Amino acid sequence: MKYPALIVALVILFASTSTVEAADDKAAVYREILESKAGSLVTVKFVLKIKISYMGQVQEQESNLEVTGVVVDKGGLIMIASDALNPGLGMGVPDEVEISASHSNLKILFEDDDEEYDAILGATDSNLNLSFLQIKDLKGKEIVPVEFSKAAQIEIGQEYIGISRFTKGFDYVPYFGTVRVCGTIYQPRPMFSVISTFDGTGLPVFDFSGKVAGVMSTQKGSEGTSDGGGGMLRLAMEGDSGAFLIPAPTVHATLQRAIKIAREALKKDSEESGESESEGDGE
Repeated sequence: MKYPALIVALVILFASTSTVEAADDKAAVYREILESKAGSLVTVKFVLKIKISYMGQVQEQESNLEVTGVVVDKGGLIMIASDALNPGLGMGVPDEVEISASHSNLKILFEDDDEEYDAILGATDSNLNLSFLQIKDLKGKEIVPVEFSKAAQIEIGQEYIGISRFTKGFDYVPYFGTVRVCGTIYQPRPMFSVISTFDGTGLPVFDFSGKVAGVMSTQKGSEGTSDGGGGMLRLAMEGDSGAFLIPAPTVHATLQRAIKIAREALKKDSEESGESESEGDGE
């Protein structure tokens, strides 16, 4: 009569051991993704000037800001969320309020380098809410981009891992968050709704093998429609970040165009800088 109880105890013990081992395996995956992908994350420093006009009154504010970006091309192209450079894009403000923003003094910092690399705004995709910064001169530095051509399959219910960095006050330490896909969206463009602990808009998320699944991005619905109260309330209650997951193939197509545009922008900037130096020498 004691044998059934012993069998039950052994089953419980085996199940508990398996659960611990599974948790350990998952923790190992988190560490591996964090360590292997953190090197592609950079810190973008810039000066942001915001101008707000309302009922004839104008207020201006200037701030030194830092955001996390990701290397997407070995030629020095960095991707960030467009909202970082123009916060007014994501704000629901009355029609009588005008908000404009301008940025200057773009600098790129790498984790293993004290050098600050000058950059320009190379290209922007307003639909995906992504901007691409082009480093002017890498000075021989070799950088490792995230490879968007080798995309992971996105599946409903699957968990993915996003990587970002803290700011200078926390020594730019990398950290991860999780993203679980909870729905498929077809309009205004193909993307996925998520339940997320990851706040890194403009940054990629990876599957457990390390392949990039897509990029987190804040998005607006189709014109003439309303989000309604239920959907947004549901997302807020479930702790959603308010962003959507743009699949990697979509980002890859945009990236190929951005590389060409950014190179042209860099060439133009270089020519204009050369002309300015020549004019200065002439004086």
